[in-house]
Amino acid sequence: MTEMNNGTTFTGSAQARGRGDGTSGRVLHPIPAGLAALVLTVAAATGAAAAQPEAAKPVKTPGPRAAALLVPSNTNFKLTPKLERDTGFAAVTQPSVGVYCFAPKKGVKIRDAVPNMTVDFVQSLDNTGMVQWLSDATRFGCKTNEIGAITLVPDGGGVVLRSNLVAFSIVVD
Repeated sequence: MTEMNNGTTFTGSAQARGRGDGTSGRVLHPIPAGLAALVLTVAAATGAAAAQPEAAKPVKTPGPRAAALLVPSNTNFKLTPKLERDTGFAAVTQPSVGVYCFAPKKGVKIRDAVPNMTVDFVQSLDNTGMVQWLSDATRFGCKTNEIGAITLVPDGGGVVLRSNLVAFSIVVD
C-alpha cells in the first residue's frame, strides 16, 4: 500500500506490463482510508501472532564438553606437554613430535565431537605455527577414544614440519 500526500491510500498490482523501460508497470487503485486502516490492523495482528518463536529447549549440559590450553615442551627432544585451564580432559600424551592425544575424563563423550583448536600467540615459541585436528588420530599413535591434534611450522621453503613449539587451545562442544 502507498499513501499519497492528500491522504488517499493506493494498493497496486505487481503484474509487469512489459513496457521495456525497466519499470514494473504497477497499476495503483484508490481504496478508502478506513479500509486501509482495517487491512493494516488485521495484518499486524496476524503477523504478530505468527512471529512468536517457539520456546527454546534447555541444553542438557551447558558449556563445552572439554576445553584446555596445551603448552608444549618447547623442544623437539622432550615429549612432555602439559594442560592448563583444563576441564573435561583426563590427560594429554604425545606419541611423536607435534602430535597430541587428548583423553577425555570418564563420562565425557567425544565419539561424535568436532573440536575447535586455535594457536596461542603468548605460549608459542614459533608464532608462524598452526594446529590441525586429526580426524583419524589412531593413524598417528592415539587411542580410539582420544582426540588428536598436530602442530606444524613452515620451514621457509613451502613445506611444513611437525613441531613442539606451538601452544594451542582446544574446545570440544
